[in-house]
Amino acid sequence: MSNNIRLIVGGFECTQWDDVSIDSDLEIPADAWSLTLFNPPTDPLPSSIKVGMLVEIFIGTQQVLKGTVDRINDRVTRQGYMLSVAGRDVVGVLLDNSVPLLVQQQVTLQDLVGQYVFNDFGQIFTGVKIDQGIDYTTAKTAIEPSESIWTALVKLAESIGQYVWSDAAGIVRIGNPFNKPQPPAPVLKLIRGDSSNNVLSVDYSEDITQQYSEVIVLGQDNQSQVSFYATDTTPVDDTYHGQDLTPSKKDKPDEAEFSGQAGQSLPYLRRHIVLDTLADNDDQAAKRAQKLMLDGNLSAYTLTVDVAGWTCNTGHVWDTGWTVKYQSDVTRSAANGEWVIMARTLTLGRNGKQTQLKLKRKQYWMQPVAPLPPSDDEIQYPTEYDDDMAQ
Repeated sequence: MSNNIRLIVGGFECTQWDDVSIDSDLEIPADAWSLTLFNPPTDPLPSSIKVGMLVEIFIGTQQVLKGTVDRINDRVTRQGYMLSVAGRDVVGVLLDNSVPLLVQQQVTLQDLVGQYVFNDFGQIFTGVKIDQGIDYTTAKTAIEPSESIWTALVKLAESIGQYVWSDAAGIVRIGNPFNKPQPPAPVLKLIRGDSSNNVLSVDYSEDITQQYSEVIVLGQDNQSQVSFYATDTTPVDDTYHGQDLTPSKKDKPDEAEFSGQAGQSLPYLRRHIVLDTLADNDDQAAKRAQKLMLDGNLSAYTLTVDVAGWTCNTGHVWDTGWTVKYQSDVTRSAANGEWVIMARTLTLGRNGKQTQLKLKRKQYWMQPVAPLPPSDDEIQYPTEYDDDMAQ
């Protein structure tokens, strides 16, 4: 089966694959990939290709993943010979490696990236880049024994209200994954009797199990005494059960309230209290409360769509972080509107090339402290930060 996917590993390039699966998911680190070839005429990979080697995957000229080879599998059955190559993106390296035991208790972002990402894995990672306007100098976290480098990096990013992920080129990014260049928002359409439909299947769900009407974050001082208190709230429909369920508000001078981006009114009180030992002040506790509230709202609405091919109408390969529009008179009307691509899986098999898109409501995403305006150009990052990290 001929297709335009290219696997480059150890200076060798292979372009003929029969079964393909390539993930990209902003919620799950270390995106998985696998490529399979059935009954090749000759040995498709030279013996010099080994597990652990760096790999790059392209669709045409567009890079969709940089990672490592975790497994190479040869299988022979009555049906013939099958070669399978699989692995994860470069984040898998940070997931598999723990922070050294002798590291100091409190680690800064500069220390973690400079000493334990670049020094140890500089040949794997292209760089670390942070959105403009983010104060990363105050970020620090306590490292637990056996904790992975990636877990520590995520904790540091969350301490300043940010998100961390790896892009297709193997660059670790900190900031807002939805603040990126993209083509005009593609339209996903499923209309009765419309010949321009491009949706093969769709699944829309609403789920209240992770939503809360009130989130309270308690911080601790050195003596493990509560020293600050922050809340974030979502409206409650007081008439839903014929009784007043409005959360009470404490009159505390150090309480931080957020208007946030509240979800739909909940039918009853859902209170969630979190003890955060890493928050050092009211502001950090408040950011954590807001993030927990928005994460709950984010998990409540999911739209999963399958489309034919790997590219949208402009020829760009589907990518996470894009904004898309969904239009349908088949599913519930609440599903219509703008969504963002939280996860994307490219597949090739008996049904040809297909893409599965997992979509979330953009208004419920935890926005960075200083989001950048949309731009048609590549986002620029402060070069002095990269220099600091490389030292």
